[in-house]
Amino acid sequence: MKKRIFFIPGLGETARLKHSQEFIDLVKREYEVVSIILPYDKQFIFGRNSLFSDLVYKIKKEVLSHKPKSSDIIVGFSLGALFAYVLATEIKFKKALICSISAVLGEDTKLFTKTEMKFFTKEQLKELPKLKYKKPITEIIYFSASKEMNEMTQRPKKLHELYGGLNVSIGKWGHKFSGPYIKAVKNFL
Repeated sequence: MKKRIFFIPGLGETARLKHSQEFIDLVKREYEVVSIILPYDKQFIFGRNSLFSDLVYKIKKEVLSHKPKSSDIIVGFSLGALFAYVLATEIKFKKALICSISAVLGEDTKLFTKTEMKFFTKEQLKELPKLKYKKPITEIIYFSASKEMNEMTQRPKKLHELYGGLNVSIGKWGHKFSGPYIKAVKNFL
């Protein structure tokens, strides 16, 4: 029986798109990949009628429907990494590979620009500052690339300082789950 990876790609990315498929193709000989696709709304990051906590509940329910084991791995990129991180605080996985985590909870909301704030509803903007990053119950490996936004390189460092884990820099790469980024992640599976 193959080992299993739960994979949560970034916003708007599905398991059939180029970068997700590149990762799946790289690992599918050794792992069964269960893709968890985030709902996508062009106007609002979490959808028009959902709070972050609603989506966590839906994604957790979907993951639990696959009966995760403590030998499974969870991998998430960008917004998918945020959900993978939250799940790793509630479900025991072998490890969680948190790739370019979106920084949108708690104190991170103070860094939002006016442009970024337009992607959230008023209700979401009220909820997000109240939410905190909790201590994971799963081993965490954080990944970030040097050409990403500052919040995406700083949040993993802060979480590493608070809760431990391993912090891996991809080097001179942007916010794309492809090429050297995927190869680096595969080395830690």
